[in-house]
Amino acid sequence: KDAAFELSSLDILGRDVFQRPEYVELVADNEETAPEYEDISVSALMEAFGRVMKRLPKITRHLIETENVRIEDRIDELISLFGKRKHCLFEELFEDNKPLSWFIITFMAMLEMVRLHLITIVQVDQLGAIHCTVHDDFDQNISRWYHLQNINVKEETVLLKAS
Repeated sequence: KDAAFELSSLDILGRDVFQRPEYVELVADNEETAPEYEDISVSALMEAFGRVMKRLPKITRHLIETENVRIEDRIDELISLFGKRKHCLFEELFEDNKPLSWFIITFMAMLEMVRLHLITIVQVDQLGAIHCTVHDDFDQNISRWYHLQNINVKEETVLLKAS
């Protein structure tokens, strides 16, 4: 009984402890037009975000920010940016002199945009720069994004009227 209790208190791989995945090579359908990019892992993306965060000035006092920043609003800003520019470097999306919450919201918005197939994040080589490019289905997926936003706004309005 004691041994079972001891074993249950240990960390379990995949639940409490996570391992970095092995590198998986991206294979394009059409090798002639495919760019020379490598897939980037989430851990490499987190390391790049860490480098961006190190650029922030060190704050010795603790100040609670009251600025309300929504991921949806930052996604809209990034959609506008990628509508004008089809490509940019990862670090270019993080402006200096912004609050910490803005950096975190920007990173979360980028991850959501990858999930929604709005952008693709790739790396030229393992130590190279990280590039953000517009996904092939960018225009189609923008329509889906705005449709989802309209549904959410209507649901919030109904909830507000009900209360």
